[in-house]
Amino acid sequence: MDAFALAKSKARTLRATISKGLVSSFDVVRQALGNNGYEINAVDKNGVLLRGDDAQLNRDFSQVLVRDDVSDEQKALLAAHELGHLILHRPHDKCDLGDGDQGDKSRVVSRVETYGPRERRELQANVFAREFLLPRDIARQLFLVENLTASEISKRIGMPLPQVRRQLLDAILIPDISVGHDDSGAGVIKLDSSQQKAVDFNGRALLVEAGPGSGKTRTLVARIERRLNDGVHPSRILALTFSNKAAGELSDRISARRPDDAVEVWTGTFHAFGLEVMRLHYEKLGLGANIRLLSPSQAVEMLEERLPLLGLRHFHDLRNPGSKLKEILKPIGRAKDELVSPTGFRKLAEDALVSAQRSLSGAVGKARTSAEKAVLTAEKTLEAATVYEVYEALLRENKCIDFADLVMRATLLIESDEDVRRSFLERYDEILVDEYQDVNRACARLLKALHGPNVTLWVVGDSRQSIYRFRGASAVNMARFTSEFEDAESTPLEWNYRSSEHITQLSQRLADAMDRRQAHGGMPYTPRSAYRAAAKRGNVGSKTRVLVGLNDEIEADLIAAEINALRKEGVPFSQQTILARANGRLDELAEQLATRGIPTLHLGSFFEREEVRDLLSLLAMIAEPNGAALVRLATIEEFRALGSDASTVISHAREKDIALAEVLVGATTLAGVSKVGAANMARLGRSIAGMSLNMAAFDLVTEWLFERCDYLRRVAETPGIEGDLSRAAIYQLLEFLDQTDLDGKPLNAREILKRVRTVILMSDDRDLRDPGLGVGADAVRLMTVHAAKGLEFKATHIVGLHENGFPLQFRSPICQVPPGIEDGRDPRAAHAEEEDCAMFVAVSRAEDHLRLYHTEKAVVQARSPSRFLSDLALNSEKGLTLSQDAIAPVNDGSRPIAIDTLTLFDISDFESCPLKIAYRHRLSIRSRRHEGPYLQASGVLYEVLDKVGTLADMPDADRDTLVEQIWSDRGPTKHSLGSEYRKLVDNSLSNLDRMLHGFRRAADSMVEIPISGGHVVLPAPLVSADGSVARYVDLRTVDPKKMRAGMLHAAARMAVGEDVAVEVAQLSSGDIVKIRRTPQEALADRDQASNILKAVRSGALKPRREMRTCMRCAHFFSCPAEGAERD
Repeated sequence: MDAFALAKSKARTLRATISKGLVSSFDVVRQALGNNGYEINAVDKNGVLLRGDDAQLNRDFSQVLVRDDVSDEQKALLAAHELGHLILHRPHDKCDLGDGDQGDKSRVVSRVETYGPRERRELQANVFAREFLLPRDIARQLFLVENLTASEISKRIGMPLPQVRRQLLDAILIPDISVGHDDSGAGVIKLDSSQQKAVDFNGRALLVEAGPGSGKTRTLVARIERRLNDGVHPSRILALTFSNKAAGELSDRISARRPDDAVEVWTGTFHAFGLEVMRLHYEKLGLGANIRLLSPSQAVEMLEERLPLLGLRHFHDLRNPGSKLKEILKPIGRAKDELVSPTGFRKLAEDALVSAQRSLSGAVGKARTSAEKAVLTAEKTLEAATVYEVYEALLRENKCIDFADLVMRATLLIESDEDVRRSFLERYDEILVDEYQDVNRACARLLKALHGPNVTLWVVGDSRQSIYRFRGASAVNMARFTSEFEDAESTPLEWNYRSSEHITQLSQRLADAMDRRQAHGGMPYTPRSAYRAAAKRGNVGSKTRVLVGLNDEIEADLIAAEINALRKEGVPFSQQTILARANGRLDELAEQLATRGIPTLHLGSFFEREEVRDLLSLLAMIAEPNGAALVRLATIEEFRALGSDASTVISHAREKDIALAEVLVGATTLAGVSKVGAANMARLGRSIAGMSLNMAAFDLVTEWLFERCDYLRRVAETPGIEGDLSRAAIYQLLEFLDQTDLDGKPLNAREILKRVRTVILMSDDRDLRDPGLGVGADAVRLMTVHAAKGLEFKATHIVGLHENGFPLQFRSPICQVPPGIEDGRDPRAAHAEEEDCAMFVAVSRAEDHLRLYHTEKAVVQARSPSRFLSDLALNSEKGLTLSQDAIAPVNDGSRPIAIDTLTLFDISDFESCPLKIAYRHRLSIRSRRHEGPYLQASGVLYEVLDKVGTLADMPDADRDTLVEQIWSDRGPTKHSLGSEYRKLVDNSLSNLDRMLHGFRRAADSMVEIPISGGHVVLPAPLVSADGSVARYVDLRTVDPKKMRAGMLHAAARMAVGEDVAVEVAQLSSGDIVKIRRTPQEALADRDQASNILKAVRSGALKPRREMRTCMRCAHFFSCPAEGAERD
């Protein structure tokens, strides 16, 4: 149980002592305080007693002081917060309460916010106050049984509505955690001799080499306690970690043992410490007092808005600029990890280009090919240098920072400003660091700057568990420790308290193999110390097994069988985990194991979850103009309607140019809508009436859930682990929605939907994937190796053990840092080392049982066993060859679509995602969504190309006039950089005149190609003056071998003649691509088109899931359409 669960438990216990007849929150808290000998006094906030605070607990005079200028509801909340301090915490200096609910911070800042005990005390008091005033059992009774809305509950008990809604979210969506026995604060910490040696260190700097399961956190806490016993004041101890989770655990452990001293120990992450430095010295950094922190997603959005200023050539992409900007930001972040400024980055990039060009001069054959590639890489890096400069200027302009700045700028300030450095050198006597193998150069330099002559540095780490290379972590920093820090020493922890002997022996084999590979690769740094940990628990558990199956389905069978077998041996689902190298395989396994009766604790791809899509569709109803969200909302029980009903409503709104919400309210008057569907759609219309883009997304969704419908009540009743996961997902989504822009303004529906797309693009949703259900849920946990770091399980199943699976295949970055920034190792060798470390981490999670799985082939390709299986020297067991346990999917019963003509849009959509065709032809939903400036500019280009035949026959002046008209109608004319976007469009159109020169429009504007069962309709091509060449102009790259190109070839032949040469001019690149077809290939193209038409007519159009593609689709938030009720 953590401190927050304990706070809730104590609040409920205290509430049970209050008279049952009391309803008013103010009366309830007044009686509780009175029972403890305290009274509430309302006083002037700016008077001598409160001095600007909202409330204070005065223990000397047994009073709770609250400001007198707020309502009784707010006074009750403030008093309950102080009551929380009285019950939970020892006496200390004044409360740091701000506005009565300080736990509600921006999502960005909360990722790095300090876990110092003072902040945690305030958060605990907030949690206590809400739980005391509205205990979860009462909250559930009022909302779920008595069917009261949140506002009705607020009025009944006299508690502010925002806090009522927050408490309802906790009570309904978060499972209760019962109080268990916790001995973390009891007695003396028992240490073995190697741990005691580390704890008793009396020198300048110590590296504690702590392998898996060696009790490093216990040793670290004992070290802090030892220093406190030595007389070091707790405020002079700084403890740094790499994750909020680890910082929270460490803070809780210290608080459990030394509650009074722990208040003063600064415990947090490196990034949180950097934030603390900036808050203390913001003026020196040119920042405001309220530090504005930019998330990776916000960074992309900010650069997208300034796209024309970036001067992109290699990374120019108007259709999807975010994907390229994401790649450019990676080397910029790495440069900051290594404390390299924009100027330094440019110098290194220019040197790399000069060197590559020098190598190219005179090179021939393979050497020339290699040199040309090096020149291209250097040019891309130089382009990134320009973006880095613009990016930093934008950060300064907006007075904000990004994550990498937290450590970089704090380090550079302490190094360069003697007064600042002296203040920190005088502040601390002891600096402790957990997981030292994860430090990058910026962190190492920060520690070096803080390590003064009177400061002891005590760090703990394991170079074999270094798996964060993508953020600059390097085992080089471990190897350099004794040479970089004055009088540094090292000592190992010698026992493994986690794993049984046979698993520890496997870890030893892996460690030996890692060291052999490192020596063979000639790594330019000191080899690791020998792996020394011995198993303290002896040889318990079962023999490790390697199970081999034919494919992924068989692998799922094998895993399910082993999980059930171990469960019969007494290992519950909750003590088993499945580890994979990447999330994709885990998402598949969660579905596969569900059909085999295995409960799993895995939210999967967060934004693809059904309940998440439901609530995002609610926002899309307000923000997106195409009405696609109605299709999903019409599948919710209380709003259920036929697919044809939804289509009728959407079409009516479009034809009459009326807001969809207005049409819904009057759905009962529309012809062609079923009686039940009309009533339900009118109910949906009433539930969203009055909601607009003027509302914060969080407020909009919570009002809908707590005031306007029964959606949350049904979710609350869903049983089993699926119900737990659904509730956890909704909670995570609401936390995500409750975020602000850089100025502190809450995001509205349109802004949050844009943020969702960017978060997916950036893979910035890792913190949303953890359901946070703890060990209470009896389900198997599915995790990546990174997510499992620091955890342990009775049984561990490691899947995907084939080459290019685990280990992952090396991929060169699309945009690279210039030579001279990273540690000088060969990137392939560094990647191989990180994969070694990942496997070492995975194996060492197991306590008693370890199962390894390898599949022999993918869909058709054979798979080679992972090199790690050879390292472990275990015998493989051939598993099942035929999957037997999977439940057959239910027939979806898709309705046929009456259609006999295909377009190029249909063909393209069938290749990318057939479900788009259902939206267009069955539900009459257009594929348009809210467009940012770059999409508006891209839309101008597409509309110009739609009119290319007309343009070809126009004089130049008329052509320019038409382009100008299209720009006025579609372009980002009102954007602050509208003129710059116009330059981008003009640059893209610069090739058009050349492509049109000498060509005219064909006689027919459209061509019908007969196929079995119907036709393919395409635009006619342009024709050269002599009639020998037919040309199409396209914005995108065209693959001449694809069927789409074949259809263009057939249309050109029909429009111009069988002997005409066919080509596609690609507007963006200026390239001309020849399209050729043999008679057999042309026949195959038509057969393929016939098959597409047949599939479309059947209505069986399934979504093709690929998140990076899906998130750009206009239907993303409401997909899939076949969820709608059938006619």
